[in-house]
Amino acid sequence: MRTLILLAASALLVAASEFTVVFETMQCNGDRGFASVAMENVSKIESGSCVNPNDAKQKLRQMLVKNERGSYDTFSLTQEAAEDVMVQIRAYNKARLENLQKANTLIISK
Repeated sequence: MRTLILLAASALLVAASEFTVVFETMQCNGDRGFASVAMENVSKIESGSCVNPNDAKQKLRQMLVKNERGSYDTFSLTQEAAEDVMVQIRAYNKARLENLQKANTLIISK
Protein backbone atom coordinates (compact mmCIF):
# COMPACT_ATOMS: atom_id res chain seq x y z
CA MET A 1 0.00 0.00 0.00
CA ARG A 2 1.40 3.35 -0.99
CA THR A 3 0.74 6.49 0.95
CA LEU A 4 1.02 9.84 -0.73
CA ILE A 5 1.06 12.94 1.42
CA LEU A 6 0.08 16.19 -0.21
CA LEU A 7 0.61 19.53 1.44
CA ALA A 8 -2.42 21.71 1.87
CA ALA A 9 -3.15 24.13 -0.94
CA SER A 10 -2.66 27.11 1.36
CA ALA A 11 0.96 26.17 2.02
CA LEU A 12 1.60 25.82 -1.69
CA LEU A 13 0.03 29.19 -2.38
CA VAL A 14 2.27 30.90 0.17
CA ALA A 15 5.34 29.25 -1.32
CA ALA A 16 4.37 30.34 -4.81
CA SER A 17 3.15 33.82 -3.94
CA GLU A 18 5.27 36.86 -4.60
CA PHE A 19 5.93 39.32 -1.80
CA THR A 20 7.03 42.83 -2.77
CA VAL A 21 9.57 44.70 -0.68
CA VAL A 22 9.25 48.50 -0.86
CA PHE A 23 12.22 50.59 0.21
CA GLU A 24 13.79 54.03 0.02
CA THR A 25 16.91 54.42 -2.09
CA MET A 26 19.69 56.98 -1.75
CA GLN A 27 22.37 57.76 -4.30
CA CYS A 28 25.93 58.73 -3.35
CA ASN A 29 25.07 62.37 -4.12
CA GLY A 30 22.10 62.34 -1.71
CA ASP A 31 19.30 61.94 -4.26
CA ARG A 32 16.48 59.86 -2.78
CA GLY A 33 13.76 57.73 -4.28
CA PHE A 34 11.64 54.61 -3.78
CA ALA A 35 11.81 51.21 -5.37
CA SER A 36 10.02 47.89 -5.04
CA VAL A 37 11.25 44.42 -5.89
CA ALA A 38 10.05 40.86 -5.44
CA MET A 39 11.43 39.60 -2.14
CA GLU A 40 12.53 36.33 -3.74
CA ASN A 41 14.86 38.31 -6.04
CA VAL A 42 16.82 40.01 -3.23
CA SER A 43 20.15 38.26 -3.36
CA LYS A 44 22.41 40.17 -1.01
CA ILE A 45 22.72 43.27 1.16
CA GLU A 46 26.27 44.44 1.86
CA SER A 47 28.38 47.54 2.49
CA GLY A 48 28.37 49.96 -0.39
CA SER A 49 31.25 51.96 -1.81
CA CYS A 50 30.19 55.50 -0.91
CA VAL A 51 29.58 57.43 2.29
CA ASN A 52 26.09 58.48 3.33
CA PRO A 53 25.96 62.20 2.39
CA ASN A 54 23.76 62.87 5.45
CA ASP A 55 26.05 61.04 7.90
CA ALA A 56 29.75 60.88 7.06
CA LYS A 57 30.26 58.16 9.71
CA GLN A 58 28.13 55.66 7.77
CA LYS A 59 28.53 54.06 4.38
CA LEU A 60 25.51 53.44 2.23
CA ARG A 61 24.46 49.80 1.90
CA GLN A 62 24.20 48.05 -1.44
CA MET A 63 21.39 45.62 -2.30
CA LEU A 64 21.77 43.18 -5.20
CA VAL A 65 18.52 42.13 -6.84
CA LYS A 66 18.31 39.48 -9.55
CA ASN A 67 16.51 40.77 -12.64
CA GLU A 68 14.67 39.00 -15.46
CA ARG A 69 17.76 39.17 -17.70
CA GLY A 70 19.69 36.90 -15.33
CA SER A 71 21.97 39.65 -14.07
CA TYR A 72 21.68 41.88 -10.99
CA ASP A 73 20.41 45.38 -10.36
CA THR A 74 22.12 47.34 -7.59
CA PHE A 75 20.32 49.68 -5.21
CA SER A 76 21.98 51.99 -2.68
CA LEU A 77 20.25 52.33 0.69
CA THR A 78 20.89 53.96 4.03
CA GLN A 79 21.66 51.65 6.94
CA GLU A 80 18.13 52.22 8.27
CA ALA A 81 16.49 51.38 4.92
CA ALA A 82 18.60 48.22 4.61
CA GLU A 83 17.55 47.14 8.11
CA ASP A 84 13.91 47.75 7.18
CA VAL A 85 14.26 45.50 4.11
CA MET A 86 15.83 42.78 6.27
CA VAL A 87 12.96 43.09 8.78
CA GLN A 88 10.43 42.67 5.95
CA ILE A 89 12.25 39.59 4.62
CA ARG A 90 12.52 38.03 8.09
CA ALA A 91 8.80 38.63 8.73
CA TYR A 92 7.86 37.03 5.41
CA ASN A 93 10.09 34.00 6.04
CA LYS A 94 8.72 33.58 9.58
CA ALA A 95 5.10 33.75 8.35
CA ARG A 96 5.87 31.32 5.54
CA LEU A 97 7.51 28.83 7.91
CA GLU A 98 4.62 29.07 10.38
CA ASN A 99 2.13 28.51 7.58
CA LEU A 100 4.02 25.45 6.36
CA GLN A 101 4.22 24.06 9.88
CA LYS A 102 0.48 24.52 10.45
CA ALA A 103 -0.47 23.11 7.05
CA ASN A 104 -3.06 20.41 6.99
CA THR A 105 -2.12 17.25 5.15
CA LEU A 106 -4.21 15.02 3.01
CA ILE A 107 -3.33 11.35 3.06
CA ILE A 108 -4.37 9.28 0.07
CA SER A 109 -3.92 5.51 0.32
CA LYS A 110 -3.98 3.15 -2.63
